[in-house]
Amino acid sequence: MPDGLWDAADRLPEHGVAWLRCHREGQQAYVEPLAAAPGDVTSAHVRLRRLAATPAHRELAAYWSGPRTSGAPARLTAPAAGLLASLLADDLDRWATGAPRTAGLPATRRLRRIDLRTLTVTEHPVLPVPDVAPMPGKDG
Repeated sequence: MPDGLWDAADRLPEHGVAWLRCHREGQQAYVEPLAAAPGDVTSAHVRLRRLAATPAHRELAAYWSGPRTSGAPARLTAPAAGLLASLLADDLDRWATGAPRTAGLPATRRLRRIDLRTLTVTEHPVLPVPDVAPMPGKDG
């Protein structure tokens, strides 16, 4: 993936384009919150929240900035691919049709982690990260 691609795509909701992010880190897949409107959770927010939540923030940042794979990419099993596809399709269908969620967090505020070995899905709430106020100027 080219550097900056997701940062550029984070601006799509400002132009009326929704996007739903899914990526894999080793044997874990992540379905990020649906971003459909300005102010929704972006991929940058998810990265900041995940870095803040782990004691291994240096390792995670290094993983994200370095080469993520070597050799041939590992293939998803058919059950793992089917589960990911169904989770993504359900989020998009509910968003597009306005169908109410049946349980859990709304798709625009939920990060899902899928263990690709056991197909265990866990949900984690995610809120946008507020902009940081500028540093006050020094009086001269």
